Amino acid sequence: MTRFRPARRLLAAGAIAVGLALAPAPAALAATPLAAPTDLQALHVSDTAADMFWLRDSASAEDVLQRRVNGVWQDFARGLTGYAYLRTLTPGTTYTFRVYSIPYQGLGYTNSAPSASITFTTLSAAISAR
Repeated sequence: MTRFRPARRLLAAGAIAVGLALAPAPAALAATPLAAPTDLQALHVSDTAADMFWLRDSASAEDVLQRRVNGVWQDFARGLTGYAYLRTLTPGTTYTFRVYSIPYQGLGYTNSAPSASITFTTLSAAISAR
């Protein structure tokens, strides 16, 4: 006949719980940056428009297109498609852009480094026929 000894079992369970509490916590994993967007291109440049395309990481929740103005990078447009249609540009103006990616939450990634920048000049204003 086996006798039940609740006091001993509680003591053993308490010792295990104390042992777990004293065990060191695992080190937090460092977040990995997303891959930087690549192959940034300005296509179909006209006097007031250009189409921007780039290759993006599939873990990117959003891409941020930045424009360099007076030596400072400023956010210009955001999206999640790998392209931006720029339609309010000024004729005969030189533009410099780059793009970086923001990851989906909870995947263990941080923002990517920015892509290589690209510079292009819009065409001069069209001369109307008389």
